[in-house]
Formats: sequence, C-alpha cells, structure tokens
Amino acid sequence: MKANAFKSDKPSFRIAMHPYSIHYNNVYLPKEFAKTYLTKLSSGIAILQVSDGRTWSVNFKFDHANSRARLMKGWSPFVRDNNLKVGDVCIFTLINCTELVFDVVFFPTEESAERPLSTGHGRGATVQVREMKCPLVKVESECGMNCEIGKNKMSNISGQVTQRLSSSLKTARVNLEAASKFSSKNPFFKVILGSGHTVHVPVNFARSFIKQEKQTVMLQVKDRSWPVSLISYKPCATSIGQGWAAFAKENCLREGDVCIFDLIEMNDIVLKGHIFRC
Repeated sequence: MKANAFKSDKPSFRIAMHPYSIHYNNVYLPKEFAKTYLTKLSSGIAILQVSDGRTWSVNFKFDHANSRARLMKGWSPFVRDNNLKVGDVCIFTLINCTELVFDVVFFPTEESAERPLSTGHGRGATVQVREMKCPLVKVESECGMNCEIGKNKMSNISGQVTQRLSSSLKTARVNLEAASKFSSKNPFFKVILGSGHTVHVPVNFARSFIKQEKQTVMLQVKDRSWPVSLISYKPCATSIGQGWAAFAKENCLREGDVCIFDLIEMNDIVLKGHIFRC
C-alpha cells in the first residue's frame, strides 16, 4: 500500500523525511493539524507507537504564538531505531488526544525499500521481512608486516565471508518470520531491541494488565527467572527498568533481536520470554 492510499477514521497527518528531519533532534508537525487538534496543549510527552509494539517517548511543544507544534528530544532515537531515510514518508495517527499517543506507519522510498519494514496492527501484529542488501566487507590480512596473499586464497576468504553473511541474513529472516507467526492462548507482546537501553511495554498491553505504577515482575526463559521492575510514568507509558540489563546480558541479547513476552501468570506477573535471534 502506498502512502497516498492510507486511510484512517482518526485524525492523521503525514511527514516526508527531509535532511533536517533526519539529522536534527526535532521535527515540525503540519500547522493545520496542530491548530485543529493540539491547541489545548502546550508542552509535555508524546508517545510514538509502531505496529510491532515498540514505543518512544518524545518531548512535545506547541508554540501558541505561531500555531506551530514540534517533536523534540527523543525524535532522533525514533529516526535511528526505525532506520528512516530522506524521502521516507511517516503517517501519524492520533489515537489518544488527551495523552498524546500516535500510531506511526512507515512508507519507505524505493531506494530504501530493501530494509526491513514493520506492518500490521494490534496483538499478534505481523512483521514483513524484505531482502536486505549485504554491506560491503573489506577483508584484510591479520599481518601487520608486509604480507602477500595470493589471488586464489584472497578469493576463498572473500567467498567464506560472503557465505557467512548470506547465512546470517537467512537465519535472521527465518527467525523474524517465526516471530511474526507466534501465537498463544495468553496475552503477549513483542519488542524488537533497539540501540538504546530502555524497553517499553506496548500501550494496549500495559493498559490492560499493568495496574500499578511500579512493580516487580518475573521474566522467565526456560527454567530460569529474572526479577525486573515495571515503571509506569504515564498511563500510556510503561518501561522495563531495573533488572533488564542482567536479563539482556545473560541471554546474550543484541540489537535487532525479537523478544516475545507471554503473560502466563496475571496476579504476580510472570512473563515467559521467547527469543528470536536476528
């Protein structure tokens, strides 16, 4: 589906990524949208939510003198974590005006359409996987002195590196597809690990099952468990805090990995973790 064909029964606007939007930590919202829907706000936190459940907290400011609204601190991590490029189109749908929560859908340019793209809405949203272009790999000799590597040997090394890259990409694709097909009789949510240290619980899941502002829950993988704290700093913003670093380290999690947390115990919350290496 193209950006022009996007439809929603809720207020929405689109932003085409310009160099300024990519390289600076703020972006202006369309003036007409701001005047129509955001005039009762001045400043605060906006929540940007994408279809795979990830959320970002971004500072919001409305300049009433000029009827201009913008997203500031927190915008750059959103751009980076979603690999946005100049020319990409983002459509923002306002799903909660009081708490300022936006659903964001991406439409990449043809030049950047080879990277992974998230699609789908709601619980059990799917992840569309697209073929990624392999990065160029420079193969160098480990010798610090004058060393010569014959052409045939160099060709073999390059072939081995290419094979490893191809195998790695295939494994990532298989695991992403497996994650997208995950199902359970229990409520669950999915997170794709970004480059930051904060992991957010999707808004809908938090509203339904997280009843305290701060509580300790258990993350379980196989026969091991880790206590972590859940912190709700707004009704629509809940993150995993203390204890997450130990969980991530001991499970060898890396950026791009997908974690699905299955709610197997509701009273004293226990979340069973399913890890998909990507």
